[in-house]
Amino acid sequence: MSLPSEGLVHRATVTGRRGMVACAHPLAALAGMRMLIQGGNAIDAAVATAAALNVAEPFMSGIAGVGYMHIYSAKQRHHKVLDYVGLTPKATDLRLYKTEEHKEDGPLSPLVPGACGGWLEALRRYGSMDPATVFEPAIEYAETGIALTVLGSTMFAKMTDVLSRFPASAGNYLIDGRAPKPGETLLQRDLGRSFRTVAEGGDEVFYRGEIADRMVEFVQQSGGLLSKEDLAEFEAVWLDPISTDYRGYTVWVPPLPCQAIQFLATLNIMEGFDVGAMGHNTPETLHRFIEAAKLATADRAEYAAIENPPLAGLLSKEYAAERRRSIQHNAQPTGGERFTASKMANEVV
Repeated sequence: MSLPSEGLVHRATVTGRRGMVACAHPLAALAGMRMLIQGGNAIDAAVATAAALNVAEPFMSGIAGVGYMHIYSAKQRHHKVLDYVGLTPKATDLRLYKTEEHKEDGPLSPLVPGACGGWLEALRRYGSMDPATVFEPAIEYAETGIALTVLGSTMFAKMTDVLSRFPASAGNYLIDGRAPKPGETLLQRDLGRSFRTVAEGGDEVFYRGEIADRMVEFVQQSGGLLSKEDLAEFEAVWLDPISTDYRGYTVWVPPLPCQAIQFLATLNIMEGFDVGAMGHNTPETLHRFIEAAKLATADRAEYAAIENPPLAGLLSKEYAAERRRSIQHNAQPTGGERFTASKMANEVV
């Protein structure tokens, strides 16, 4: 069913009664919808969508990536956060990271892969379908190919030099050494085979079996640090979220050291401003929001990763009022603009 929207519109409003899937690629959204149509639940759909994004947008998402999953169970009426952010490999030494290149890409850059364990753990606890069913759309897309979007082609073009460094990445993502053009077919049969193997063998094959052996061999031969011990010791962890109240609404986010605490802190600061009276996107509103976000970011950078962070204080309304009073009519330098060991003399921290 489509309903008209107010004002100038180019797309009809999409509505539904039994669920929706929103993501960055239509084929991945369709993968999630397939789960819902087949009777699956939101977790089945979320994992199917994430897996399909690995195929459709491998430059953004992947089974060897990391992340959080924030779940609200309407049946059990509780919030839980699944943390599958892998740590740095045990052999990591800061002296190896002498250039930004080593930090941003290449064999020294990745964390221990966490998404595979996280997706499977989410399915075990809250899903209703088996991994083979949930991974089916991703396997289909990988093995039969997808037509690359304009964005996909642009991203591959930007990364052509990086992808060309290794035969595996060049063979999987480039065509005769060049980025695929929009509309050209991207085949990823090896990825499809990996999804099939995980669907059959679960965490064990990814973290201790065939796939683990191949990952470690490739990374170490390429100059990276990932070890079998790193993979074998990985475990996705269930956590309780943290929250704040904003104008009668409770907002929940993953706990520290996740950087989402800065969103709660920003809301606490903004709660003291009459945003309605200032108007949507007016200079007054934007100035206060930007300054509040900078202050919240500075606090997150300063305290989020330390041992025993002062969580209650950071989220207190009294502290938010103190931070709000520091916002002037002009922009100020804060620790939320630059993350360095030393601070500027006039920097608000």
